[in-house]
Amino acid sequence: MKRILRFLSLALIFSGSLFSQTVYFNKQYNPLNTWGAGLSIQQDSTGYNVIMIGGDSMAVNRNVVSFLKVDPLGSIQIQSTIQNDSIAYFCGDFGSLSIANDGYILGGSQNPVGPIQGMGILVRYNLYGDTLWLKTFYDTTYSEYLIFSQAKQTADGGFVAIGETRGNGTYATQFILIKTDSNGNEMWRKTYGMNNKMNRGTNILILPDGGFLLGGNTYSATLQDSKNGMVIKTDSLGNEIWRKLVGGFFNDGEARLGIAKDGNYIIGQDYAEWNHQGIPIGRLNIVKTDTSGSTIWQKKYGIPKILYTCSSVKVLEDGNIVAIGNSGNTDTGSTKRPGWIMKISNDGDSLWFREIEKYHPWGYEHNPYDFGQTPDGGFVVCGKVMDVYNGTFDDMWLVKLDSLGCDTPGCQYNSIDDKVLSMVRLKLFPNPSKEYFIIEYTMDKPNLPGALIEIRTIDGRLVKTIEVKGPQNQIIINTNPFARGMYLCLLKQGTNTLAVQKIVIEK
Repeated sequence: MKRILRFLSLALIFSGSLFSQTVYFNKQYNPLNTWGAGLSIQQDSTGYNVIMIGGDSMAVNRNVVSFLKVDPLGSIQIQSTIQNDSIAYFCGDFGSLSIANDGYILGGSQNPVGPIQGMGILVRYNLYGDTLWLKTFYDTTYSEYLIFSQAKQTADGGFVAIGETRGNGTYATQFILIKTDSNGNEMWRKTYGMNNKMNRGTNILILPDGGFLLGGNTYSATLQDSKNGMVIKTDSLGNEIWRKLVGGFFNDGEARLGIAKDGNYIIGQDYAEWNHQGIPIGRLNIVKTDTSGSTIWQKKYGIPKILYTCSSVKVLEDGNIVAIGNSGNTDTGSTKRPGWIMKISNDGDSLWFREIEKYHPWGYEHNPYDFGQTPDGGFVVCGKVMDVYNGTFDDMWLVKLDSLGCDTPGCQYNSIDDKVLSMVRLKLFPNPSKEYFIIEYTMDKPNLPGALIEIRTIDGRLVKTIEVKGPQNQIIINTNPFARGMYLCLLKQGTNTLAVQKIVIEK
């Protein structure tokens, strides 16, 4: 009770002040003292609720699931962990925690000791992360495995969970959809998918008519470059109405789903353009369909990059679309893997794109998994950040962005046109810098009349202007006139910003 009262008193302070103004933070967490990843985030008037999977510091190779309540400044206030000496727990796919009456529902799985490879679990939480009940679900056909990726509450107060189970064939799985009552007791189950293929259900939407839209992927385990996203529409009893494949000729990502403001459907995925040494090179693919599954428009965004991943796609209240994910920073290598967030209009026009990261140098991997829009119009993103090169940490990551997708003020100067990105490169090093730093720029076109380099403070104040000469050059900047802090370096032509990078000056 003391824990609840303390959190409520903090909530009364924060909800009236911090939620009414823009807050920024970029934090990593290791509450289990081993490793962790935030897979799903929801928010209420008191702050953020994160489901984290991690390792148990007291055991080897045993996973646990933690429910975390985080205040609006990013500090953990409550932690509730599900663990068992003989069971490994998993918290489903991205977005596996959903709001339910007076609390939350989690779709996940557990691996017990014994012949069964996995069981689906539904976990019912109250508002403070206390477990009200946990129900398990078995593969009743093959007695092998069943896992849940996501769960949602239905209009009758019950729940529906999407996942994957054993299929008919040597290498075969199926989507599985299970409907329960309000206490988690199973009412019915259905399976779907392509015969003799691996079919994985990852996310679900409940439609206005009570039916369901299921997203995931399908592929042949013995055929290279056979993976496509798959969408299945059912009625309220789980009977299949139609199915649709999305993707191309190489291995594409899962279909991530949203409902457009006009009632039609939004499908997002990472789309592979080609392979580099067997690894897909991709970019974001957004498809809008009508309610019968027919394509209204389909557009691809950004520059193809290695290991491109789209983790989550959501439709905002204003009808615009936001997607998050990560990728390598080139199309042929992954020396750095930043996260990204992109906003797209309801007509499919790109509005802005941002890279998001906690560590700028080479050797760090940033994985945004889920996000939500906050009352100030910004976004809060959960995921994982790793020190790949040194192996010093593998932690949960939480970052609060403003309405432009920025983790610091001044991001309005980062308006980069995707068409220009292929012809302009801007690099700053060393970063952070002390006595000097080098600006290196490259332009595929031999001349951009009127091009300039501007150095600005993070709040936009102009500090230095440099004329651009020739298609490529290196400029050495002495840091003596600069105060300690973060600056923006912009390559501009007229009012257009062609490229932008951040530089940190330490003295």
